[in-house]
Amino acid sequence: MHTLQHTFQLKIKPQQIYDFRGAIIDLAGPENDLFHNREFKNGIWGNPIERYPKIQYRVDDGCASIWAMDEGVKALKKIMRKGMIANFEMYGTETPLQTIKEKENKGFQPAVTKDWHYYNLKHFIPMNTKKFEEYKSLITYKEKIALIEKIIVDEILLLSYAVTDWNLTKKQWVKVEIIDIFQKTAARLKTKKNNGDFFTAHPNSYYLQFRTNALLPAGIALGRHKAYGYGILETKDE
Repeated sequence: MHTLQHTFQLKIKPQQIYDFRGAIIDLAGPENDLFHNREFKNGIWGNPIERYPKIQYRVDDGCASIWAMDEGVKALKKIMRKGMIANFEMYGTETPLQTIKEKENKGFQPAVTKDWHYYNLKHFIPMNTKKFEEYKSLITYKEKIALIEKIIVDEILLLSYAVTDWNLTKKQWVKVEIIDIFQKTAARLKTKKNNGDFFTAHPNSYYLQFRTNALLPAGIALGRHKAYGYGILETKDE
């Protein structure tokens, strides 16, 4: 697994990730679907591409950041090498991007192991509207926790399909157990549908700790809206 993260001098807030993403897409061009995960043909936007986003947009210590994996790394390096970010424009203002931090990892191989591995998951948005209705219909907290654990398993499986040479099967089943939920808040994010206003789209955003038999790389994102910097995984010392 090959990952690369560029963090730039541009200061943004989490609510501005959508606009930062749009500006990068304009630079890369809509034909480069790794940057936006949506079909684009003959000048027409199509349906979302159902895959783990291999280029993600984030805020790193208050600065705009782009994280990429595998094919996404090649696409990101291409626009960096061509100097396209020198033409970066956001809110109608030209702001050439300068990298202040670069982190690349070429050697990590995710796997299912016999041991537990411990992780923290920040700003995790696990549910769409339909799933949230299912969550509300459950009676006990035990049932609700089990649902969130299943969603995390599904997210790990989705990640495995995106990673070269790591397609999980039922014979390699992933186990997930939530250890603690530190915080549950409403997630406020910006999308094309809300015409520039911020709105509470998902009432449950979690900061939690879990363990799993899957060995995962720090810095990946799980959950809905992971391309927008939600659900960042951090390794935790046991």
